[in-house]
Amino acid sequence: MEIKIYEKPVITKFVMIDGKEFQFNHLFAAIEQIMETRENDTYGDYSLRGYELYHPDVIDKLVEMGLVKNYTGSRMADLYCMKDEEGLKKLLDNLDELLCADKETKK
Repeated sequence: MEIKIYEKPVITKFVMIDGKEFQFNHLFAAIEQIMETRENDTYGDYSLRGYELYHPDVIDKLVEMGLVKNYTGSRMADLYCMKDEEGLKKLLDNLDELLCADKETKK
């Protein structure tokens, strides 16, 4: 068995939101995950449980921004669902614009 440890120069994009840094792919994955829930899901049928979150730090920021709702379910589980679908779409549009502008500057 051969085992090696090595380094790769990997370029990673980061997004700064209100002074907090997130990896771009983590932010995008979290938004994509929360977009699969239903807006203001009262009973938790279509919500995400806390343990299902890919990137809880990103979701916490989206809760702070008022885009995601965090509440306690009937079995005391932390649940998350969309609170403002239009706001999430607007955030995705802003990210898309910034990404396109970044690509243009690197040409």
